[in-house]
Amino acid sequence: MEIIKKFISQKPSYRPIAMVSIVLFALVAVALSLYRSFNHDEFEAIHSGWKIFAGEKIYVDFLQQHHFMLYYVLSDLIAIVGEGVKAIIASRLLSLAMAVGVAGLVYRIAKIAYDKNVALLSVFFLSSTVIFLQKILEVRPDVPLVLFELLAVFFLLRFFETKKLWQLLLSATALFVSFLFLQKAVFLIFLIGLIFLYKLWKKEIAWKDFLIFWGMMAVFSGIFIWYVAVTFTWSEYFFLNWLINANLLNTFPLYKYLLISMEQNPLVWILFVVGIVELVRRKSFSVIAFLALGMLSFIFATKSPFPQYYLTSMPFIVMVAAAQFVKLFEWKKQVAIFLMLATVAGSLGVLGYVSENNKKQLQKIDYVLSITNKNDRIYDGDANFNVFRKDLDYFWFSTKPKTGVLTSYRLMREYDYNAYTLIDKFKPKVISNSFIKIKNPAVADNYAKSPAYSDLYIRK
Repeated sequence: MEIIKKFISQKPSYRPIAMVSIVLFALVAVALSLYRSFNHDEFEAIHSGWKIFAGEKIYVDFLQQHHFMLYYVLSDLIAIVGEGVKAIIASRLLSLAMAVGVAGLVYRIAKIAYDKNVALLSVFFLSSTVIFLQKILEVRPDVPLVLFELLAVFFLLRFFETKKLWQLLLSATALFVSFLFLQKAVFLIFLIGLIFLYKLWKKEIAWKDFLIFWGMMAVFSGIFIWYVAVTFTWSEYFFLNWLINANLLNTFPLYKYLLISMEQNPLVWILFVVGIVELVRRKSFSVIAFLALGMLSFIFATKSPFPQYYLTSMPFIVMVAAAQFVKLFEWKKQVAIFLMLATVAGSLGVLGYVSENNKKQLQKIDYVLSITNKNDRIYDGDANFNVFRKDLDYFWFSTKPKTGVLTSYRLMREYDYNAYTLIDKFKPKVISNSFIKIKNPAVADNYAKSPAYSDLYIRK
């Protein structure tokens, strides 16, 4: 009882609310990891890992537009836990573990930049921000990207405080590792470069520190270029990871998901804007605010700013917001507490409303595995259910006419792709109706509708 009384009586009063809320959202995160439906990007990631596990080479034997590190990790995970639903759940749990690491780093970074109260509130706002909680738990390369980017920022801020060389070296290493997971790390690399120049101008670091950090990055980059050239060829890597992504046809308004997030979590965004305006008015420089604005701005340099693109900026956005919340609390305590509780209720309500169960998806994957063997091929069309079986072609997903990656590829290179010809040639055991016409003879003469799933067809 004494512990509970001490907990309740903590000052300021938002601390116990923040702690309870963080625990609550942590439990929600566990439930979402285990039971929430899968985005098809997740199946794409796990299937890419399985393809490597099965002996295929990324970029060479199958299409992939992201850096390779996550798929190597998932390949090893499948080797450990085996194929099937357990590998899918294990992949989600891996993302959950990284999400915990992200929360821990946000606390540590905010504590360095501000204080322990802002640090706690930063984790509170991060865990209650719907767009972040939804995407940080998914199996996608953005998750380890964020983890290692924050690790790089943490060690860099520690170096600025202590001037210990090992922290500078760890920062450079973590920053390079983040690049191995996803190309978008170049945005943070650019911003950190500007921070170094600012620190040099202010004479807060020495040229030696600058040369050591960027010298390490240059060495890592040289090793990366050599590895890519030897393993995949440089031209193919560059074409698939950079050129195609710059020419994707699936576009939508840049503000789409920003407005959705503002509707879901208005308090975070209002506090963030107020914090930035205050810094501009005072003509004050903050590394955290600079990173928040910079990473947020880079989202709009892309053609298709999907929700996961906000993962890299949200950790810094919530720190700025948390610092402003402390000021709001000092001004109007009751209003601040009310808004805090409203944030918790609102986020839980949205998560409950938009979250669907993954039971049917996993049952479908199990069903396909049960009627096929390891040598059977499957036509999926868009990474919806084929996770542990061979595909028909190098293009195994995103074959949607007009907006798929295949269409973008064909605008720059000739590529002969005909789903019906491939079905005739490889005779897949199972096909879906994704982007094909069931009345085509290649399908109609050889396949019957599955008794279990109306969108699947089984070879007669």
